This record gives sequence, C-alpha cells and structure tokens, in this order.
Amino acid sequence: RKDRESIFNKLAMISGHPLNTFVKENKAIQQVIDDIKENITSGHIDIKALKEKIYKLRELSIHYAKKGDLLYPVLNVRYKISGPSAVMWTVDDEIRDEISALLKDKQYDKKWYERLLAVVQRAEEMIYKEANILFPNCAANFTEEEWIGIYHDQKDYADCLGVKAEIWE
Repeated sequence: RKDRESIFNKLAMISGHPLNTFVKENKAIQQVIDDIKENITSGHIDIKALKEKIYKLRELSIHYAKKGDLLYPVLNVRYKISGPSAVMWTVDDEIRDEISALLKDKQYDKKWYERLLAVVQRAEEMIYKEANILFPNCAANFTEEEWIGIYHDQKDYADCLGVKAEIWE
C-alpha cells in the first residue's frame, strides 16, 4: 500500500503525465465544489451565480469520461482489478445524472439544496477515492507503454475546467 502511494505521488509530480493531469483536474473540481458550498453557506444565496457554478461543475463529466475510458479498462482487463472501477463507474454516472437533474429543476426549495449538498459531497468522496484507491492502483500496475498510450489518448478529450494536458517528455 505504501509503495503504491509513493509510486503514485512520484508519477503525479511529473509534468504532463496522465496522473498529473488527473490530479490537477481534481483540484479544479474541488475548487468549484468549495465555491458552491461557500455560496450556499454564505447566508445570501445568489441562485444565478450558484447555477453558473453547477454548470461549471458539470465539466467533471469530462474527467469521469477520461477515467472511465482510459483507466478503468486497463485496470479491469489487463490486471483483473475490477472492484474500484465497477463501483466508481456507477457513482460517476449517478453524480453526473444528479447534477443534470438539479440544473433542470426550477424548484429551489430546501430539498433542492439538500440534493445539491449531497451530490457535491459525493463528488468530494470520489476525489478522495481516486487519490487513495484508483490512482495508486493504476500507478502500481500500469507499464510506461500503457501510460504513454493513455497520454496520447487523453488528447481526444476536451479540457476539464481549464486544465490542459501538458507535454510529457
């Protein structure tokens, strides 16, 4: 376990490495979550600003799509590690669906705010699970060739919350 974490931490520090990009995306997602929570707890809620932040948060679907397309299959098929990805895939979908549902809903009542807080909580938990389970598992198992493939394939995805994939030497 300690090895996995140290390998992950090393790879995540390399500019342009896919794990470096995933970690930066999670920091950007966390920032939007913090902004949403701050808006809700500030006492005077600006619903227009709040909805803009929720629209922004919806970009986590880019991060989830990349993770689902580029990391889960390698972990699952090549290394037969299916637990984390199977559970996370379902939760990713639920988070995405709930954010979309909240944006469609026009009833900004107590229940709506409770749902919003619950979904940002789940998104925060996903950031934690990625950093402590998924990414270390990938770091410990994937070969450099697999990372190079992921690096090239991630270029097919839009930027998530302004995080651009840097060049990996």
